Amino acid sequence: MDILEKVGFLKGLVEASDLSLGDKERKIFDTLLELVDDMAHILQECDDDVTDLYEEVEAIDQHLDDIEDDLDALYGVDDDFDDDDEDDEEDYLYDVECPACGKSFSVDEDTIFNGDVKCPFCGEKIEFDIEECDCEDCDGEDCDDEECHHHHHHHHHEED
Repeated sequence: MDILEKVGFLKGLVEASDLSLGDKERKIFDTLLELVDDMAHILQECDDDVTDLYEEVEAIDQHLDDIEDDLDALYGVDDDFDDDDEDDEEDYLYDVECPACGKSFSVDEDTIFNGDVKCPFCGEKIEFDIEECDCEDCDGEDCDDEECHHHHHHHHHEED
């Protein structure tokens, strides 16, 4: 039984019952039942919309897979080939907040070690100062020690 059927069943139970309600109580009860019925219809419409959207997303996903396959065939790319992961190492991204505009974006480790990056939102140049790790348990890279002092500091500079 879906939600609309349950509301209809509830309405039938109330109408068939011998509740001795005064006019005020009956009006309140009827108004609540009408509200529940309206909410059930809205919920059913939302559920139908979500189902439609899911089907559309699935169709788009399939279409993108087909396009990807066509491009791979056109350029002779093997699906198993991944030129980004030479040693199967994960690329780590670091969140950076632009001191000029306050918006956050992600940069990879190479960008940090290059020393600076332009904010993609406002164009502000952000420089990174790298302090070496003084933790005894690591070599200064990829340190997971929360007490380690391997920090990335960023400074912004006005563009000339």
